[in-house]
Amino acid sequence: MGQQSNKTKFSFFSLLFLFSILALKTVAHPMPNSVLKLFVMDNAIKGEAYIPFLELENALSDNKQRLSNKLFLENYFLKHIHVRSGDKEWDIKIDTLVFSYTKNEIVGNYKELKVSFYLTPTLKDSLRNFTLYYDVVVHQVINHSVIVILSQDWKNGISEETKTKELGTIGYDVIHSKILPLHINLDAGSTWMGFMSMINMGIQHIKKGTDHLLFLLTLLLPAFLIVENRKWTSYSGIKKGIYKILMIVSAFTIGHSITLFIAACNLFKLPTQLIEVTIALSIFISAFHCVIPIFYKKEILIALGFGFVHGLAFSQTLQVFQLEKIDLLISILGFNLGIEAMQLIIILMIIPSFILLSPTIFFSIIKNTLAVFVMMIALGWIFQRITNHSNSITELADVIFAHTNWIILIISVMAFTLYLIDIRVSPKKKFLFAGNNKSRLHW
Repeated sequence: MGQQSNKTKFSFFSLLFLFSILALKTVAHPMPNSVLKLFVMDNAIKGEAYIPFLELENALSDNKQRLSNKLFLENYFLKHIHVRSGDKEWDIKIDTLVFSYTKNEIVGNYKELKVSFYLTPTLKDSLRNFTLYYDVVVHQVINHSVIVILSQDWKNGISEETKTKELGTIGYDVIHSKILPLHINLDAGSTWMGFMSMINMGIQHIKKGTDHLLFLLTLLLPAFLIVENRKWTSYSGIKKGIYKILMIVSAFTIGHSITLFIAACNLFKLPTQLIEVTIALSIFISAFHCVIPIFYKKEILIALGFGFVHGLAFSQTLQVFQLEKIDLLISILGFNLGIEAMQLIIILMIIPSFILLSPTIFFSIIKNTLAVFVMMIALGWIFQRITNHSNSITELADVIFAHTNWIILIISVMAFTLYLIDIRVSPKKKFLFAGNNKSRLHW
């Protein structure tokens, strides 16, 4: 009997262990849920629904052959989404409906349906207070859920570039045995919050916009040098260098401010891909200029010209808000202030290193090495933006520029160290006060 009892216990625990492993595997590889993003605009709410294809296929098991029928999917989606404020039904219009592939850290690559649509209330006053009835997939797959996220709300300082807010989850309610709607009541917010959020967005945009900074910094890198016989030769002195930097930065600021305003107001547009490729090309040209001075004494015009292009790229961030004129003007001002503030901070952090390094015997090697490195990255970006596929160079750039603070710190320490070494090698040189005649370094 004892052996029988032990065998029974062993079998029980074996089954329990097997069940636990299967349960862990189920938890470790859950099917992704649907995500519903909401973007608050002036008179409507734009929505984006991301629906996993396998879950959609399960929900439409009787109509699998019609999953490629766009009209059928549109009608299905419209049938399972309703929005009301009191007894007033909102108008719902589908904008686009496409299948694509996305990546999940747990599940890996999977296919999903993206539906873009607009929700328009009968009364504008009810734009921030409504009830969402949504049961796409959930009406058939009861363990499926829909995460509702507020992705954009200008007056509350919410945007995908800075922060988002989860509003709730829609799913099958076991207690009530039905799918409960989600009531949404958004804060009124204010113009001031919108303005401050735009400043923050401008700051974040430059933090992430490595390409914009690389163009400007490579243009400033040889600012303390002069050219003789089509070669960078000697140190021009602090006054001339700083004056040149101020002119270049001002020209770049004027350039991108003009096109930021024009494009954000929808007065002028260029294809996004063309803008992005041109920006990468501007970085390559600027880096090449660091090695061979191809537009010496014309840096201000180059900064102004390419500033126009960079401004078009900045404007794309604001166009998604679809704001009215006054709010749009406030947004442009705030966004531009954020861009300038972040640019200024980074320039002030890096320019002291340029000042220390420029008069030294090491600067030529450092300048050319950095320039060649940036040219390689620029070429990688050009091919990526033409083909819409990443490559090993762009992947390397993503890894490196994810640690911008460390890069600036390393450059600062290296500049100070090399400056001290150079002073020891040439103790009679007083580089920081030397002019063109006192310090002629032929590199």
